This record gives sequence, structure tokens and C-alpha cells, in this order.
Amino acid sequence: MNIDQLVAIVLSNLGTLSFALIGAILLTGIAIKEHLDRDEKDKMSKIKYFVYFFGWLFGYPFIGLAVAVAYLANENQFGSWLALQIGLTSPAIIVGIANSGANTLAKEGLPTVPDQ
Repeated sequence: MNIDQLVAIVLSNLGTLSFALIGAILLTGIAIKEHLDRDEKDKMSKIKYFVYFFGWLFGYPFIGLAVAVAYLANENQFGSWLALQIGLTSPAIIVGIANSGANTLAKEGLPTVPDQ
């Protein structure tokens, strides 16, 4: 698939993709609200929070749109409600997979070959 085909897919499905973006923005709001509702001792430092905030603000919507575009690029057609659900769940699933992998690496470490 070349860039012209991708642009054509995006332009012909702007309404559907806007629902995916809305879903991802809702998920961003939920993630930020969860952080703000934590006890003060459980919150991140201001600098760390600033970095995570931009990750939430731009990362979640980007992931939601990217997954929706990937579905559309594979000639899947879906309505607005499914696009909203894709935008809500896709970033959460990807973040969950990344967190699970990071937790496994932190607990078990990287496997190494003897004498390496």
C-alpha cells in the first residue's frame, strides 16, 4: 500500500475515523482522571507526569486512529459505534500488553546465554 492509497482511505472515512478519535480522547481523559484521583503519595512527580501527560494526550489518540486505519486498509468496513469502541479499547490493549511485558522483564530479567 502506498501513501496515496492510505490518504484516499483516510479521506473517504473521515467520519468513521473521527469516532475512533473521540473514543481515544475519552480514554485519555479516563487515564488522566485516574491519575488525578490517586492519593498524593501514589502520584508521579510533576516532571514525570508532564511526560506521561503528553504520551496520553498524543499517544492514545494516535494509536486509536492507527488501529482504525489498519482495519480500513484491510478493507474492513464498520460503523461509528464500532469505530468508537476501537478508539476506546485499542490503546488500552496495547498499553496493557506493553505493561505486561515490562513487568515480566522486571520480574524475570532478560534471558542470556551462558558465558555471554
